[in-house]
Amino acid sequence: MVTWIKPQEMFHSMPELSLLAWTAMLSAFTAKGHFASAKKTFDSMPERSFVSYNAMLASFVKFRKYDSALNLFQVMPERNLISSTTILTALANGKHLEKAKEVFDGMEERDIVSWNAMLTAYALCSGLEEGRILFDGMPKRNLISWNAMLTAYAQSGHLEESKFLFDTMPFQDLVASNTMLAAYADNGELEKAKSIFDDIQSGDKFSWTTLLVANVNRGELEQANAIFVMTPEHDIVSWTTMLGAYANLGRFQEAIEIFSMIKLVDSPDAPCFLLVLLVCSHAGKASIGRGYFFSMRVDYGIKSTKEHFSCMVDLLGRGGSLGDARDLISSMPYVPESLDYRSFLRSQRDGTTTPIQREARDQFRVDLDVRECDESSSSYVLLSSSLLP
Repeated sequence: MVTWIKPQEMFHSMPELSLLAWTAMLSAFTAKGHFASAKKTFDSMPERSFVSYNAMLASFVKFRKYDSALNLFQVMPERNLISSTTILTALANGKHLEKAKEVFDGMEERDIVSWNAMLTAYALCSGLEEGRILFDGMPKRNLISWNAMLTAYAQSGHLEESKFLFDTMPFQDLVASNTMLAAYADNGELEKAKSIFDDIQSGDKFSWTTLLVANVNRGELEQANAIFVMTPEHDIVSWTTMLGAYANLGRFQEAIEIFSMIKLVDSPDAPCFLLVLLVCSHAGKASIGRGYFFSMRVDYGIKSTKEHFSCMVDLLGRGGSLGDARDLISSMPYVPESLDYRSFLRSQRDGTTTPIQREARDQFRVDLDVRECDESSSSYVLLSSSLLP
């Protein structure tokens, strides 16, 4: 029978630890996602090589600790192409364009990875002109280079330049197609988005969800529903998109059906519960909404946000449960805002003056912003009418 020994146990059982063993342990911790252990290992090393420095540098980058990566890079006794390219990637992801340019300009040797990292830095920092100059001057390009430049144009809203670059690509992969699809969808070009989608040989979840969202945003609910039905694999984004579409239109039954399906095949998140509370409020389904509100915390362990509480105040007020609405405002773990008082006062018209009404009066007088003049005036009307005998 073979006994499995954990790498840590093997490491600590070694009579003498070599530099190779220390570096291997550091890399293993990084690969397994144990950053604290990787850092502790690096700090405990009696000696280090440029390989161990590069391993720690890669760990900082993997866990998005870009400033720490830069600090380590600056004190490295020696650097090579790997270390320079790694820090260049970190600076690009951290959007430190000027520092990335300094590193890139100071590199004695560059490969396609370092060129792409610098191009990505320009793309992420909206340096379109400089990025295009770099792109045109690259000694060699690969698909990552083309996609980086395409993404830079697309995310900046330069649709014509994006399409021209897309059409001139030597090979269009799914990343490129999805980039163009998202660019057209984000800019309301639904027909062009459909055209790109139809040309995709085999779309992924992002492709289907992007087209779904585009149709919902354009109010094409029937088409959106057809796309939703045809989508081969759903995720929480596609479920939430359809739930939101029905909720915003006040279509209670369809929204509840979607929410029920989410509970069967996935786990609803906080935005899902907010949308279902919203549709319950608009439909006057206080008891159903109350059940969802408690289920969110008890069954799914989701903490109620300020928005959930505000929606519940509105739901209870619309449903005539004024006492419960008042108690919820008083007891919720958030500072009540004018919206909460408006929701309550909209329903409180029985002529009584309660402590919560007096609190609302003071709240409106102190907190209502001049910029919300039109909205505030209606709040004062509600406030005064609720306080009149």
